[in-house]
Amino acid sequence: MPILLQSSEKDKSSIAKKLKVGFINKHSKAISVELRSFISEYFAFGDFVFVDPETMAEVDRAKDLKTLQQKIYRVPSASLAYHLSRNHISKWLRARALFPLAERFKDVGLDDFENIDAVKKYLFDAIGNYRLTKARGVIAEFRRDSFDEYLSWLARPTDLPKWQSLLDGAKPDPGQFYLSGFGDTGLRHYRRG
Repeated sequence: MPILLQSSEKDKSSIAKKLKVGFINKHSKAISVELRSFISEYFAFGDFVFVDPETMAEVDRAKDLKTLQQKIYRVPSASLAYHLSRNHISKWLRARALFPLAERFKDVGLDDFENIDAVKKYLFDAIGNYRLTKARGVIAEFRRDSFDEYLSWLARPTDLPKWQSLLDGAKPDPGQFYLSGFGDTGLRHYRRG
């Protein structure tokens, strides 16, 4: 649990450092900014920041669940192992009210897997399955610049011939997904009743 020491005596910052807790001077002109920064960093409300466990330097960051999933295979294994062993991923997910995933990752340890690649696969697949489940039944607008294969039925390569025929003017089957119109925003797809 993160702890923050507030004091009007600046010299108390050395005590906070020894105790490994945060410190804010009560007379600081930027107290609200410092408090916001502390809460964002230590209560996991900001981006998920992957750090190098040796230097504690930032190696990458994820702003949302989609980017977290994308970064799983890109970040160094040591960084992922560090965050997993300290339950940082679960804490970050909980701060975003993604409770099913947070609960699922809470008790996951490196000992539960053969190697770090198996851990990465587990995390990636679990996030992917969660995103697919949440996207079921959603009618979305297709935008080429923000396409997300987990939020659109258009991601299935086996459907490519069907898409092309629809784009070429074929009539959709009743009850099937179909595409309608191009515009500045791209394609729109709908489920037919």
